[in-house]
Amino acid sequence: MSLDAVTLIFAIVVVKFVAALLLILVWQVMPHQSEENRASVLTWSICLITGGVGTLIIAMRQDLTEAFSIILGNCFLLIGIGLGRVAVSTLWNLPRHYWAAVVPGLLWVALCQVPDFYEFKSARALYVQVGLVAIAAWTANLCFRHNANNLHTARWLGIVSLTEATYHAVFAAIFHVESMSTLPDLYVEGSGKLYLLLLLITTVAKAVLVFAVEIEKQQDVYRVQATRDPLTGLSNRRAFFQGARQWMSEQGGWPKPYAVLMLDVDHFKRINDEYGHSVGDEILRTLGQICTHELRVGSIAGRIGGEEFALFFPDCTPHKAMLRAERIRRRFIAETQSLSGGQLTATLSGGLFTAWSDTAPLENALTEADSRLYSAKRAGRNRIIFETSERQDVATAPEGAFSRTKAA
Repeated sequence: MSLDAVTLIFAIVVVKFVAALLLILVWQVMPHQSEENRASVLTWSICLITGGVGTLIIAMRQDLTEAFSIILGNCFLLIGIGLGRVAVSTLWNLPRHYWAAVVPGLLWVALCQVPDFYEFKSARALYVQVGLVAIAAWTANLCFRHNANNLHTARWLGIVSLTEATYHAVFAAIFHVESMSTLPDLYVEGSGKLYLLLLLITTVAKAVLVFAVEIEKQQDVYRVQATRDPLTGLSNRRAFFQGARQWMSEQGGWPKPYAVLMLDVDHFKRINDEYGHSVGDEILRTLGQICTHELRVGSIAGRIGGEEFALFFPDCTPHKAMLRAERIRRRFIAETQSLSGGQLTATLSGGLFTAWSDTAPLENALTEADSRLYSAKRAGRNRIIFETSERQDVATAPEGAFSRTKAA
């Protein structure tokens, strides 16, 4: 089979239809996926079908009326690539703007009803190519800017979309420079065949990457579910210890200061009994949000028990750790009061221990922080008790905010 324009166009259509069929099967047999993933898969399949139909209509120009082929084929083509952008937006749970996918195609149909535009072949070609360039560039931008999960396959999808935008722009320039009267005239030239070959390659690449992105996205969901507490969004017990131990091992024996803060909601069982478990859950979520707000680069916050939370502050001096702990305690009181309309005041007890990475293992620091936590409970609750290892001088705590204990 020779590598001519007809063969390349046929291959592009087949790839789009086969990929669309497979995506529909994925959509049907994987109902456990997230709503975003399922909606994205379905939109991608419609995108490929629409684009495939448009490509097929354009290729059948000799068998159909020229006006029908030009107007309807390019309309489907523009809407198809626009739906690809919608699919990417859906994947990242962004506004989908379906209208933006449909408007270029409908505007194309409307413009073709104007004789001066329809008879001006260069204007028609420029409109279609500029539309393809703009939508492909928009898709690439979404893949690069909104890839919050840092998916490798999404970055590659962005690269492929950017490549599409580039060769569409180059093709439009070549069409005008070589002054071709129709697209079929250009397809028989070397530059036209190269354009179709690039279109085939990127079509195959996008079809593969769409599957890969969906798989990696779902794997990322499973990873988050395995490492996150579903109620608060913080690290679960296993993820908290893994993250803290990793930082300790990365220091390689070099002395680095760190702090461990253990927190517990005071009288949490009584809150559940008197106000209901829904209020108790909301209080835990509020504490999780406050802890997240206090995180800095490398810091870890986790829910390690029912109402017990732990925070790990690497490269943190005692004074900074004390200030963070006190901010959490005070903010928790204020936000729970606001949450309940002033009917409930929930408080925190905490134990803070600061140490050096080369002298105090993580397990020892957690034990000491936990011991300080129970000291705070015995001392009347609603307070943070702290201690530092002997190697580090103790910074002055804000008056009344903390209680200090002697080394055990």
